[in-house]
Amino acid sequence: MKHRFPSLFLAALVAANPDITDQRVILLQNQSPKDAFTMIQAENYDLGDGYAAPNAASAFGIGGNEMGLYIELAPAPDAESAQILYKNVDFGEGATELHLRMTGGEGSRVRVLIDGEEVAVLENAATAGPVTYEDIEAAFPSVTGIHDLALEVSGAAIRLNWLQFA
Repeated sequence: MKHRFPSLFLAALVAANPDITDQRVILLQNQSPKDAFTMIQAENYDLGDGYAAPNAASAFGIGGNEMGLYIELAPAPDAESAQILYKNVDFGEGATELHLRMTGGEGSRVRVLIDGEEVAVLENAATAGPVTYEDIEAAFPSVTGIHDLALEVSGAAIRLNWLQFA
C-alpha cells in the first residue's frame, strides 16, 4: 500500500536521511485556490507569462518574501503599466466588490482583470501620502468560481498591503 506524504513531511524526510544524496526538494507555493473572501496578502502573488515583476527594489520573487509589509507596483521606465497576477482565486458563489489596502500617488490608475477581462478601474487611486494606507473599494459584476486575478497599475506607483473580496 502506497502512502502519500505532505510535501513538508517529505522535505523533512529527505533532509534527515543520509542515504539520499544529490536530491533537491522544491516547495511549491500558491498552488491551491486562494479564498477571495479571506484577506490575501499582497506578497502572495504568482507571476505568469506576460506579467511584469513588481519594482525590483521591493519584490524578491514569486510568493513574495516581503516580510508581510507591502509590495510596490510601478511601471518600469520603458513600460506603460505593470501587472501582478494572483492565480486560482476562488470567488465561490459570487463576489461583487474588491477591497484594496493601499497607498497611491497622484495619477495612479489600477485596472482589475479577471481571466484577462477588465471588470473594474480605479481612476486616480491617490491616498494622503506614500505611507498613509487607505481601504479602496471597487464594485464589479458578480464573479463566481475559480479565476486568475490581475492588477494592472499605470501612472504613479502604488503600495499594496492586501486585497479581499466581498
